[in-house]
Amino acid sequence: MQPAYASSGLPSRFSSVSFGQSACAVFRSARWSLTGTGIVVGSLAPPPATRLTQRHRSEAKGGVYTPVAKSIPRPERICLNCGAPLKHGRTHCAACAGPESGKRMLEIARLGRIATHSPKAEKQRAATRRRHAAALKSWQPSEHPRWLTEDVYLNQIQPALRDCTVSAIASALGVSLPYATDIRAGRRRPHPRHWPTLAHLVGIGL
Repeated sequence: MQPAYASSGLPSRFSSVSFGQSACAVFRSARWSLTGTGIVVGSLAPPPATRLTQRHRSEAKGGVYTPVAKSIPRPERICLNCGAPLKHGRTHCAACAGPESGKRMLEIARLGRIATHSPKAEKQRAATRRRHAAALKSWQPSEHPRWLTEDVYLNQIQPALRDCTVSAIASALGVSLPYATDIRAGRRRPHPRHWPTLAHLVGIGL
């Protein structure tokens, strides 16, 4: 028995298409219209238009499409100790910052002690001790100003040193910064040979 489409007037090129393939091969590519006398085969439908994308637009102009790489999201910054979220530029939260700061200070102090006992530092301290010993040996009490007494130093010079920087005191006397800090705070009293220099530094007796 011949298929139903054999007498429908279809072109002979469709006769070799099996009945099971007709729905996929014939009806998908052909345009059909219904008339009063039956089914009439029209012209084949044109293929669908190509979707206009940025890639197709570039290729149509003869260019090469280069896809734009998507930016990778940055990982959330968290506290290195407890994992709490942090703002930019921080490594520890407020609760962990105190203990961590104490640990860092202890480590800095340890490294500072190591640096101050290096061969270079020991050599510098030895040279400073020799210089001060020579200056002390050459100092003559008779050349010390009579008005510059201990009372003047304690009541006038030493209080005025609080307005001077530690570096200025250390530079004027040629001493270390820790020793200059103690002089400024009144914890250490320098040798009387330093008093004229300090009096000049604070503007007393000029």
